[in-house]
Amino acid sequence: MSENHIPDYEQSQKLFGAKMGDRVHIFRRAQNHESGWLNNWNPKMDHAIGKVGKVISNHCGSGGILIKVDGIPDFYYPYFVLRLK
Repeated sequence: MSENHIPDYEQSQKLFGAKMGDRVHIFRRAQNHESGWLNNWNPKMDHAIGKVGKVISNHCGSGGILIKVDGIPDFYYPYFVLRLK
């Protein structure tokens, strides 16, 4: 493997290590398809920025991690906008 190898999205998401039931802080928005995330940022997801949610599924492939935040619909967020609590 070359020194410049960049892990693919799914591998990086697994390395992030979120498990069902974990709490995560959503700290920023993502660009559509940013860094291999195969999803789009829904404007309603902006309401979750700065809040803590709960991982309800981490087996979503390149689509992201399904997060429940009280008061807004559940969405698939990319691992790179989350911090484990």
